[in-house]
Amino acid sequence: MADLTNLGLAANKRLRQGALEYGASTAMNNFSRMLSQQRGQRNLQDFTTSSNKNLQKLNTAYSQRGLRNSGVRKQGVTDFTKDATQQRQDIVDQNRNEQTQFDMNDANYQAAWDALQKEVELDKTGSINNLFAELSKYYPFLGS
Repeated sequence: MADLTNLGLAANKRLRQGALEYGASTAMNNFSRMLSQQRGQRNLQDFTTSSNKNLQKLNTAYSQRGLRNSGVRKQGVTDFTKDATQQRQDIVDQNRNEQTQFDMNDANYQAAWDALQKEVELDKTGSINNLFAELSKYYPFLGS
């Protein structure tokens, strides 16, 4: 006769364990996401502050040389602004890439949880089918 001692019980244990792992993984991912967002905002604020200070220093340096309204100053400020804009965009892109990675982690954790649930349901269905097949052997002895 088939072993019926674990009918559904092992599956529930696997589901509970999977739920714990899923919860822990998503909590850790969400906390890491929050830290990453804070770090990204801080990096952007620091960059903006330093760029503004450096732009003031650049304007002061041109003014001290008597180039306040010259084409040289305008070109220097334009180059500085282009570089600063590119660096700012790099920081924004890095932050966006990190957030995309956290989104992918969430999707992977969800997919693993969904797969575990489907696997457990298939195992339960297989156990029930095996039990039915085993009990069907005794049907002729039950009488009609």
